[in-house]
Amino acid sequence: MPAPVTWILRQFFGRGTVAGVQRPVLNLLAKFSDAPPGNRSSSIQEPIRKFMEKEQTWGENCVKITDHARGGFCKFKQEHLFAAHSFGIHALAQTQQLTTKSSQLPLLQLIMSERDGITRNGLSYAAAQHYHEVAQRLKKSGGGDYSKADASACMYRFSNGTRSEDSAQWGLDHVMPHANLASCDTPGAERWWQDKLFKNIVGFLSGEKNRLSDVNITGDKNECVDIPLARNALNSKATSWIKAVLSPEVAPKNERELTPDRFWNATVLNFDFWARYVGCPLMKSSLKGVVDCSAFARSVDPSEKQPSM
Repeated sequence: MPAPVTWILRQFFGRGTVAGVQRPVLNLLAKFSDAPPGNRSSSIQEPIRKFMEKEQTWGENCVKITDHARGGFCKFKQEHLFAAHSFGIHALAQTQQLTTKSSQLPLLQLIMSERDGITRNGLSYAAAQHYHEVAQRLKKSGGGDYSKADASACMYRFSNGTRSEDSAQWGLDHVMPHANLASCDTPGAERWWQDKLFKNIVGFLSGEKNRLSDVNITGDKNECVDIPLARNALNSKATSWIKAVLSPEVAPKNERELTPDRFWNATVLNFDFWARYVGCPLMKSSLKGVVDCSAFARSVDPSEKQPSM
């Protein structure tokens, strides 16, 4: 969702409204890939195919790919964009269903950047928080060796006084970027975060450290501020600032939210029924180029029933 829209919703309706709008949108985009509209309908199959085949260009990242050996794809079809989103959101939903029956729970460290915004950070936080809760329950159960199972999170924030709702001002001089590991992702930039971040990652992977949050916080941009993962941790006054930088409510709770429901199966996938009896008879000119009304050239049988749900 565009940053200006997110800001307006948050200012006028509160943080919960932002999540209330974004969560169903994210779920809907996954369904669009898993069960594309018109799968059982001839009237919109061709427009949907053209829409999915349309190419997108990855903006400023193309220069990094072509000129700085970044690797990856500069152009891709929209169907690949939807598929990548579906894969990620399904993986997140499965993480949210993690239970105490899990056989292995390694130590987890989540490193975020405030620059990523409330949605992406909210999705990551939701996964880490659930992981933390499951790990804590396993430790209390006393069964198996889960002494090292846990999760922690920290965030690199904007340096004091530089945060802005205008993403155009979110320069690397003020905050660590999302793509922070490879130099080809930030060509020409002063990678002020690299030495400390890399040292911390090596310490975590070697077992020297079990969490990477900084202890003494001064507001410097090169500090990873601790983000508590305990249940209801975001409801205290001490953590009130976190609600402005991430929204875990945007994350799906389980796979059921991503599964096409009866309405989707009966109406979205069987679009022909609506197009034949409502759309084409009443709005044919408006639907030109989107719905192929010629698919219904035969006479309409009034006794024909709507597809079963």
